[in-house]
Amino acid sequence: MFGYIKPFTPRLLVCEYDNYKAVYCGVCRDLQQYAPMLRLSLSYDFVFAALFRMCATGENELTKPFRCAVNPAKKRPLCQNEATKFSAAAAVVMSYYKLCDDIADGKRLRILFKPFFKRPLKRAERDYPGLRAIIAEGFENQLRVEKDPDSGIDLAADPTAAALGKLLESCEQNPAGKRSVYEFGYMLGRWVYLIDAADDLKKDQKSGGFNPFKACPERRIEVLNLCVTEVSARYDKLPSQYHHPVIDNIIELGTLKVQNDIMSPDTGKIKKQNDRHNFHKTN
Repeated sequence: MFGYIKPFTPRLLVCEYDNYKAVYCGVCRDLQQYAPMLRLSLSYDFVFAALFRMCATGENELTKPFRCAVNPAKKRPLCQNEATKFSAAAAVVMSYYKLCDDIADGKRLRILFKPFFKRPLKRAERDYPGLRAIIAEGFENQLRVEKDPDSGIDLAADPTAAALGKLLESCEQNPAGKRSVYEFGYMLGRWVYLIDAADDLKKDQKSGGFNPFKACPERRIEVLNLCVTEVSARYDKLPSQYHHPVIDNIIELGTLKVQNDIMSPDTGKIKKQNDRHNFHKTN
């Protein structure tokens, strides 16, 4: 995942933001149990996934105080449950395939890190059978599509969109609700892939990397606006338990804020800094 699915925090209530931070810390702690170094892979996308799964399963957002090793001076709330564990497992698998992607892109020295994933990856597979298959299929299809420089916007975005759709669909317990959850996840995954492509366009133009907007840079805003509209429409069709205040904020405000930051010439590009560092620095 890319770190784009995040709330617009100025419009969150204090209690809502505290709960969001508690879930963030819960995913981070669960990642530590897989492997301490994997906490560096934590992004806002996995916090969203944990919140979404909590809504699906009806898990309580109960918190308890704890001291974080990064900032031990004060206690902070922690929400740690099955949903944060699921999200941490997804982060482990995604990090592994991101490493594989980097190696495929020519960063050969990163192959030295692959042995470090052996145990956490095996544990994630044991905890959540089928999770790796969803992510691996998306990764392989994405590589195949991006080998063809003529792949259009729809074709290029499909593997990531389908992977997120299946990932969120796996959280839904009621068979009758699975289709609407998949469609929402698909459109959100499509937006994530395309906002990342828009963000990376100048870099890819210089490096020669694949980017679906290379042939039509003038269509970025049009395509992204349509995506955001479709994400919001699919979200409105979800069962009522998914309409959580923080998720409302992410879908209705957070996506637009991220998109405006990237596409506005006055704001410039978002700097892709370490999410975890920025989060703890401001709290």
